[in-house]
Amino acid sequence: MTIFHSRLRGRRRSVTSGVICLSQRQLISYEDSIMEQWCLPCPHCNELQALRLKDGIVYEHYVSESGEIVVTEAEHRCVYCGVLGTEKEWKHGEGAWIARKEHTSRRGFHINQLSSPWSDWREVAKAFFVAKREGIDKLKFFINTVLGEPWETKQKGVKEKTLAARREPYFEVPAEVKVITAAIDKKDDRFEIEVKGWGAGAMVFYNRTWK
Repeated sequence: MTIFHSRLRGRRRSVTSGVICLSQRQLISYEDSIMEQWCLPCPHCNELQALRLKDGIVYEHYVSESGEIVVTEAEHRCVYCGVLGTEKEWKHGEGAWIARKEHTSRRGFHINQLSSPWSDWREVAKAFFVAKREGIDKLKFFINTVLGEPWETKQKGVKEKTLAARREPYFEVPAEVKVITAAIDKKDDRFEIEVKGWGAGAMVFYNRTWK
């Protein structure tokens, strides 16, 4: 299980397991809750924290002659003291649900596979390497189901000057026009676009059609 949330008053519960990808609706529901995370204490400084793959798990691995990825060791680095601890040391501690925000009517919980007593960190790390090697779809599935996290698509922004430089003059409209509307009619082989310029009293001062 990765994410689930519940309403306290109505006893309504929604569960997201590790066999499907997270939907936008489920993420919004979780973010609208107190967002509790399952945390384990650092075996060295005893600070509670959620286990993380990125910047958390430190592993050693190699690729065999047959192409198989073999992870020989995996430890977790504490976000507070920075000391590494073994999987056995971390999972031996007494965990707790820690809320990240306040909410009056809904509790939401998140736990990933790294905290599971039936999961091996070396196998999780191996699954991560395999997913990266097999492509975006496999990696997205791993992030959603094993880590219980949303898949974030990185998009490059467009600079304001670059966008302004690509402007093109289309047409000029009379000064009486206050509002411009456009209607599109989809044909079998084309789009027909009609643009109208409206002025006071719903009068049309401009009308042009592109085919």
